[in-house]
Amino acid sequence: MFKIIALVSLLAFATSTSSSAHTTGFKYQPIQEKVGVAPYSKVLDEKQLKCLADNIYFEAGNQKDIGMKAVAFATLNRLKHSAFPDTICEVVHQKIANVCQFSWTCFKKRKIQDYYAYYRSKRMAKLVMMNYGYMYDITKGATFFHRNDVWPGWANPKKRTIIIGRHLFYTL
Repeated sequence: MFKIIALVSLLAFATSTSSSAHTTGFKYQPIQEKVGVAPYSKVLDEKQLKCLADNIYFEAGNQKDIGMKAVAFATLNRLKHSAFPDTICEVVHQKIANVCQFSWTCFKKRKIQDYYAYYRSKRMAKLVMMNYGYMYDITKGATFFHRNDVWPGWANPKKRTIIIGRHLFYTL
């Protein structure tokens, strides 16, 4: 009963204030949702999201979230660096002197085996893509990484930034 009385009195107040608002020159304007305000101003390109998710999955799909996040950051750090291509897909599939920058891209069409791991990879890709400028870079600006059971010729211990999971991360 109390709720009905409160609702009726609220409606009566709203109609009485709206009629007096018109006489005082106050114009009622509904509140509108702001569109295009950070961090919601970004629109995700599904193709680029898939390339980043694939890279996370094939490089760190069996790791914890921090390992996946680190691979995403290293990939996007390349994107912002002038020495690398301008889109995520171009960064992921880049070859320099016929050498793939991410080893999984050299193999024939890789198939997703673990759909839950791919879901996690896609979720991490979306999170990092949407918030890249606002998140702390756990790789400390790394643009390169490799697993801890291989030692490529380009790896320079002096430029190593951090070790996360099974990967060692480096800057240029």
